[in-house]
Amino acid sequence: MVVRRGPSGPVPLHRFFEWRMDKQHKVRWLALLVLGLGLFVSVLDSSVVSVVTPAMQEEFNATEPQMMMVVTVYSLVFASFLLLFGKVGHRVGLRRLQALGAGLFGLSSLFVGLAPSIGFTNAMRAFAGMSAAMVGATGLALVHSIFKGEDRALAFGLWGATASLGAAVGPIIGGWAVTYYSWRLAFFINVPICLFIILGCCLWITEIKHESVDSIDYAGAALIGLGLFAIILALTYGPTWGWWTAGTSLSILGISPVPWLILLGFILILVFFPHWRNNREALGKEPIFDLKLLELGSFRIGMLASMFRKIAQFAPFFALAIFLEETAAWSADETGWVFAASAIGAVIAGPLSGWLVNRWGAKQVVIGGKIVMAISILWVLVVIEKSIRPGVLVGPLFLFGIGIGLSQAQLNNVVMSDVPRDRAGDASAAKSVINRLGNSFGAAFVGILIVISINDVLILAFLFVIVAIALAFTLPNVKSAGGVKVHKEK
Repeated sequence: MVVRRGPSGPVPLHRFFEWRMDKQHKVRWLALLVLGLGLFVSVLDSSVVSVVTPAMQEEFNATEPQMMMVVTVYSLVFASFLLLFGKVGHRVGLRRLQALGAGLFGLSSLFVGLAPSIGFTNAMRAFAGMSAAMVGATGLALVHSIFKGEDRALAFGLWGATASLGAAVGPIIGGWAVTYYSWRLAFFINVPICLFIILGCCLWITEIKHESVDSIDYAGAALIGLGLFAIILALTYGPTWGWWTAGTSLSILGISPVPWLILLGFILILVFFPHWRNNREALGKEPIFDLKLLELGSFRIGMLASMFRKIAQFAPFFALAIFLEETAAWSADETGWVFAASAIGAVIAGPLSGWLVNRWGAKQVVIGGKIVMAISILWVLVVIEKSIRPGVLVGPLFLFGIGIGLSQAQLNNVVMSDVPRDRAGDASAAKSVINRLGNSFGAAFVGILIVISINDVLILAFLFVIVAIALAFTLPNVKSAGGVKVHKEK
């Protein structure tokens, strides 16, 4: 067993965080606070929207397709721009792009709060998605570059916990704003947070850039971006359009647009982009994404494990929300507060995972977290029924959050462990793409199976966790101190 030592021996759990704060430069932790808020506000915005859309629809007298676009356009644009901004960040500076993204995100939130119409709202939601992509493409890369040694695992744990906190707080803030003030207030809250992020970037984060990025592969970015847009659009609208037979007037040769869009997406990403990449590299120019990163076992397997874990995380949440409100007749407030139990578990487990990694390594912590997720899903399967009451789900959802907190944060640690600093933006953006695809696939599986039984969704989520556990056993055991390989800068 690997035990990390403090100044006079192993660091006890109750002194772990205190010792680090005493010995490490405070500016690093202030930088982490800033980067964590960037992740927090982008997740908060996604979770707020699902609560405030009914009030927004009533005020604007909007149609269902218009309201669905309010929710989906953010994710579509976000995923499409991630790889582009991952490369741009290395050229113009990761800190600069993080601050610019936060500023534009705050501005878009302000405009959504002031929106005079649903059309203007959707335009600003697309603008917010692009801004969030700037933040998402650089946040993980900056954490990877700033923290090394024994602080690394704790930093990833704290940073990852902010995502769970944003997902839980969003519905609560949205419900409070709609009930007591206006849905517009839920977006105004983003503005001061974004201003603080900009200030923090200037004060506490050192610029990181790589002049070797001579030109941006905009054509490659368009191929991958459009491919992701098509796939996520199909997965999002599959339940509405029909997965094969068209459920609306939209059809091509009598077939729903969904399979055509998925086919188009895979052709753009798996056929056209590799061909374009080979031609670009033959000219001595960098492609938008360096496929050599996939040669790193920690990156390749970690990304795959992240995809399965993300599906297993999103599908039960999505399915439970539908089941509890439509079948068990819970109010939105009851559902939101019970789901907060998982966020509390994740917020507790995220920082705790850093201490555990210092003792046993990231691999064991990731495996343990996924096993906890599997147990919690089985627990929900045992207790779920139409007449279920809120208190029954607090325990399994809290346990589910513990599993998320342990596995999510340290999977980021493993994925980034062998990535050279001059490729951190590419890797950070790719990790965000995987997370977004995991959410989309999870929603698609729910859309297919929820009409049959919520138990089918939970069983599928359990199987995805099992696959993720199997993949985690093949990961390298990254350790916080001395376990990260050192790469020579190009």
